[in-house]
Amino acid sequence: MVYKITEAFEGYIDGEVIAILGLSFKAETVDVRESPSLAIISNLVNAGANIRAYDPKGVPETRKALKEYDPFVSYSSDEYDACTGADAVVILTD
Repeated sequence: MVYKITEAFEGYIDGEVIAILGLSFKAETVDVRESPSLAIISNLVNAGANIRAYDPKGVPETRKALKEYDPFVSYSSDEYDACTGADAVVILTD
């Protein structure tokens, strides 16, 4: 997934704002253990992207799991806030 996102930016995502919708392992749960979003977000941040994330239930646990990426990951109050002004939107939920 990270490769596909990076390719959409012609291989260079440094400084791009990417909205991530869906953080928890499955819908309507706070469980983010083994959630693909954690790996995707960490890899995007390591490549230079700034992330705006939203999930109706998963934000508190994701914030704990990705604490080391705090300067590069912000959490939005709703999906519209996350997407407004983003360079890309990645939907990681059903």
